[in-house]
Amino acid sequence: MIAGLAWQAGADWFDTSSGAWAVNSTDEASIAMARYWDEVITEGLVNVEPVFAEKHIADLQQGRSLAMIAAPWMMGNLSRFVPELAGSWGIAPLPSWDGDAAAGNYGGSTLAIPEGAEHPDAAMEFARWVATSPDAVAAAAPVSTGMPANGELFDVWQTEVAEANPYVEGMDLPAVALAAAETVPPNWEWGPDMTEGFARLTDEMSASVGQEGGLESVLHRWQGGTVDQLRIRGFDVDD
Repeated sequence: MIAGLAWQAGADWFDTSSGAWAVNSTDEASIAMARYWDEVITEGLVNVEPVFAEKHIADLQQGRSLAMIAAPWMMGNLSRFVPELAGSWGIAPLPSWDGDAAAGNYGGSTLAIPEGAEHPDAAMEFARWVATSPDAVAAAAPVSTGMPANGELFDVWQTEVAEANPYVEGMDLPAVALAAAETVPPNWEWGPDMTEGFARLTDEMSASVGQEGGLESVLHRWQGGTVDQLRIRGFDVDD
């Protein structure tokens, strides 16, 4: 999530315009974001437990956790973990930093076929169907509120989710999500190894959130560790 919040604030953690990788998770936008959330955490207004851990679910059920920053797919998860809260939720875009609407991407998924798959052609056909077929969107709508990556399916998704998932009834989830998607800054780049990068970021945050230095120190350490990791792997990295 921290990457999505930095993205929404106007940050750009990676850049390749020079022909090499530049890493900058400590720019003005990222640090402003980190300091804001450090203050909110210090004031005890944010639950820093892992999402949907036992304590988090109990906090949701007992009214101690009242809001979440999330992408559209989160409502599908909430409908499974706390179905008794159907009808209790609303939805709104994130507040902006400068008055202009902006959002960042949070999460997402892809479909991949492993090397050596027994039926790669059938798997590819299925993956194509899942990613491009209105029927696939309709089939998933009762259990998944994730927005399709294929823009041609937005209208189908909007209709099917609203009709098939009672958990989102009355909150106009598709319309708010689609409007927010139009405000995502387009300049963001991901690094070449975000699997390793996200793992380190998670470890750093787990050890530092709520501690001295907080998220700001996390971003500084993560930047240095990312530069080192990319150089170890043979990438050209700007100083």
